[in-house]
Amino acid sequence: MLKGTPNTSLTLKIKRYGSTEVIEKSLIREEITIPNVPYYSMIEDSVGYIRLSNFTKDAGKETRDALKQLLDLGAKAIILDLRGNPGGLLIESVNVTNLFVEQGQEIVSTKGRVKQWDNIYKTVNQPVDTNIHLVVLVNRISASASEIVAGALQDLDRAVIIGQKLLEKDWFRLQDL
Repeated sequence: MLKGTPNTSLTLKIKRYGSTEVIEKSLIREEITIPNVPYYSMIEDSVGYIRLSNFTKDAGKETRDALKQLLDLGAKAIILDLRGNPGGLLIESVNVTNLFVEQGQEIVSTKGRVKQWDNIYKTVNQPVDTNIHLVVLVNRISASASEIVAGALQDLDRAVIIGQKLLEKDWFRLQDL
């Protein structure tokens, strides 16, 4: 109920338990941007770590920026953490994968009921580093675009994938969500 157009105002009425007094607070809505890469760092002298939590707009750019900074700090290996990442924009999964594989590589294809909806997504940019050692962390909640990145990097022999398989009991629980 607090969502709305940025720079518009609203009055919030608060009633606390045990009190009859109503407190009114005036707020101005702002646009909130949650970063796709909330954290990255060197975890050892030559091992960099990138936590990629979403694949929304600019996920590829944010990951590229983090990767370049870690390379500048001397990273010889990267851990790309996709655990708990629910996915997002397909094109951003291609952009993230593109950081580690050559231009022109097929990453994923889509097929629809109508032939015009079929599409092949290839890397279009120059990679940042095609030789760095790469580990991708996934878990039972890593989905969608996360699966595309992990699968493509594994299929192209660019990464070792470490994580959990989705168990049948979890699959049925996820369907109830």
